[in-house]
Amino acid sequence: QTEPEKPWWQPTIGSSSSSSKAVVDIDNAIEFYDDPDLLQNRPWHQRALVISAGVIFNLLLAFCIYFGQINVGQGVPVPKIDNGIVVRAMPKSTSAASGLLRQGDVILGVNGQEIVAAKNIFESQRTINDFIRTIRTTPDGESLSLSIVHEGRPSQIKIEPKRMEANSPPSIGVMLSPNFVGTDVVKTSNPAEAADLAFQYVSTLTKETAKGFVSVISGLLSGSANNVGSQVTGPIGLIRAGAEVVATKDLSAVLLFAAAISVNLGVINSIPLPGLDGGQLVFVLAEAITGRKIDQRFEEAVTSVAILLLLWVTVVTFAGDLSSLLSAL
Repeated sequence: QTEPEKPWWQPTIGSSSSSSKAVVDIDNAIEFYDDPDLLQNRPWHQRALVISAGVIFNLLLAFCIYFGQINVGQGVPVPKIDNGIVVRAMPKSTSAASGLLRQGDVILGVNGQEIVAAKNIFESQRTINDFIRTIRTTPDGESLSLSIVHEGRPSQIKIEPKRMEANSPPSIGVMLSPNFVGTDVVKTSNPAEAADLAFQYVSTLTKETAKGFVSVISGLLSGSANNVGSQVTGPIGLIRAGAEVVATKDLSAVLLFAAAISVNLGVINSIPLPGLDGGQLVFVLAEAITGRKIDQRFEEAVTSVAILLLLWVTVVTFAGDLSSLLSAL
């Protein structure tokens, strides 16, 4: 029996025109090429190194940018944050804080607990989140005791959080921001000191970015898609932020923005989800531990589910970006 003629675009298995041959699983029609130069046929440690290279380069690029800025550039601006949380805008007339708090007021303490200065912007955001959590966990009918500074004068006020809607959490109706009091510029001519500072910046940024993505994934799995859309910036928001940075014509700001993007890419790719470098690395490490290749059908099935999750994240972030863009018009 002769084989049917194949289309011109389909390669002939085992033909002399190809340097590799394919081992075919007849029952499932899946081809496994045995060319030793293909990455899939290399030893596991070589594949692990190649897969990790992208993430390593992203973090190394960020390190080089920080090092260059600290050692030979204009330095890295670091915000100085004082005690307390600032009321960023006037409360709405229907909010619990109306008539009690004003724009520019500094909240120094809540229920007798002082709000201490944060070491960096990430810690200051956690401080604000803790304050919001205190508000939302206040039982109905009870008040918060706040220590504030208004126009340089300290005072004590009581605010009873209220629900704006039936199913909404208690709120006092104010927008909050860290208590920024200035900016320091970190710069040194000592290469060893610059390398240490650059490593600290990249480590902190990587850790906080990873925490953010863990929160995003948790939100998706718990069904909080709307909350996730407001936390994550997608392509539209990224282009908008990049355009704003470039518009400043500040080379230092552009470089630091590039460093932040590079760290974000590195963290995203290292997430152990199939379809990303981290997920592929998990399969390679599983092969190293078990001593045998992972079943290709299982790997493809898991990868398909992971890609659906990534597509869902893309849709959610796109919706969040679009909503933010329209609200700014």
